Amino acid sequence: MGLGAFARKVGWFRAEADASISMITIRVLYPCFFLYHIPGAQTIVLDFRSILTPLYGFFSILIGFILSWAVSHIFKMETHTAKSFRFSSGIFNYGFIAIPVGEALFGTEIVVRIILFNLGVEVAIWTIGIVVLTSNKLSVSGMLNPPSVPVLIALFVEVLGGKELLPSFVWEVVMQVGRCSIPIGLILIGGIFYI
Repeated sequence: MGLGAFARKVGWFRAEADASISMITIRVLYPCFFLYHIPGAQTIVLDFRSILTPLYGFFSILIGFILSWAVSHIFKMETHTAKSFRFSSGIFNYGFIAIPVGEALFGTEIVVRIILFNLGVEVAIWTIGIVVLTSNKLSVSGMLNPPSVPVLIALFVEVLGGKELLPSFVWEVVMQVGRCSIPIGLILIGGIFYI
């Protein structure tokens, strides 16, 4: 994040690049990260625990939205302020920082569990979160959002045979691209936060 802020300060990383780098990170790098970690993971078994993990993620965000809604009512916030407050304060950092910290503390076997947890988080953000932010009706299509579709595809690949389905050079490319997701995501966040 510090590198992103420094690059923004010296003019190497301009604000007009934020949207495109964000799209590449969410639609290319992060999906490769999922595809690299889920298929063939020794720690993943598609069982009851694997179903519960995304539910924990979903309900943790739901609880955050409920608590932030209560706080916005206690402080009698204006409607537009309350919407953005509820959305931003109801969500915690669940990806770009949580994954490397979890991996550093618990080893690589925790990464797949975090990805499954984040599947529930993403579904909550793209369904309940959109309602909180815009007051639109709940849309089930939000369940199929850019971050969760690659996780579902990776789980499907795992069920069909994992990394044996494609040649090893394909997985090498997926691995190398996927490894870029966390550093690029953190650099992007650092650049955006720099004022």
